[in-house]
Amino acid sequence: MKIKKPVLLLLFAVAVGLGLFYVDSEPSRAQAAPSQGLLNPRLVVSCFLDDSMSVIDARTVRMLGKFSVGSNPERMSVSPDNKYIAVTQPKTGCISIVESGNLRFGNAHADPQMTTPVDVCFSTDGARLYVLDSKTCTLLELHVPSFEVVRTLPLNGLGPSLMRISKNGAKMFISHEDTGLLTVVDLFNWSIYKQMGVGPKAGGLDLSSDNGRLVVALPSESMVGIYKTPNLELLKKVPVGSGAGIVGVSPKDQVVVLNTISNDVSMFPLDRPSARFRTAVGVGPRDLCFAPDGSMCYVANFNTDDISVIDMAKGTQLGRLLVGKGPRAVVWLF
Repeated sequence: MKIKKPVLLLLFAVAVGLGLFYVDSEPSRAQAAPSQGLLNPRLVVSCFLDDSMSVIDARTVRMLGKFSVGSNPERMSVSPDNKYIAVTQPKTGCISIVESGNLRFGNAHADPQMTTPVDVCFSTDGARLYVLDSKTCTLLELHVPSFEVVRTLPLNGLGPSLMRISKNGAKMFISHEDTGLLTVVDLFNWSIYKQMGVGPKAGGLDLSSDNGRLVVALPSESMVGIYKTPNLELLKKVPVGSGAGIVGVSPKDQVVVLNTISNDVSMFPLDRPSARFRTAVGVGPRDLCFAPDGSMCYVANFNTDDISVIDMAKGTQLGRLLVGKGPRAVVWLF
């Protein structure tokens, strides 16, 4: 039976109204997300205002479903074996652990030493989970799979907010947003290796593929700083947009910076910062993740309740997908 054009237009309008895709998106191009030979690669998005998690098919960029994890989920980390997703809930002082084989709910884990968990990160071998607590200014180490606190390390600096672990698992790099401090923790010796100030504020941070350089957002200057690790020698500052927040370095060493005030992203090759450019995303970008081969970048836009799909080769936004209210973080899950 042949469907008349007016009916097709009506069906399309209904699909848009239900949030299946945006009028300005290009689904056929957004479907180019690589599967890496995996049967079911997914994106998981924490929706702060929905108290929920959205699950997206990473190959087709289509919603698969949602589930609850408790109140106001924020930052996330996926274990190296992709078995667990750890989710911070700073407002309730706990973390939720989601088993990736059963994306239906999260089990809450609380501890008297954990009051305001703002970031989480699995160790490179998956045997430990690190939790950054902003109120007590400590780094906590939890055992996996019990998720009980094993030890804590005072950071001697106010307001720790974000962290990245080196790929060899030896160092943890922590930014203190409101005080502009950087802390380097020696995880093997469980001690502070170095602390230094980088400006009035310090934003997101990420490491190059060889661990040799650390890229840190400097929001007060609308810059990012590139530092040599582990001693944090400043190599270069690169201009970016307004409100530089989260920073990501792709597997191909392409830098993406979320500009939370100008509502766009700055992009440049780490070895050639002069080739930087900016591209628009949704309103209030808050987090990003990359496809494993670095071909795609996914950006969580808090104020427009969606994620942007960016083609890293072309530096263009392919489209946006509604995911839930207040998307706060996004991770790739095999």
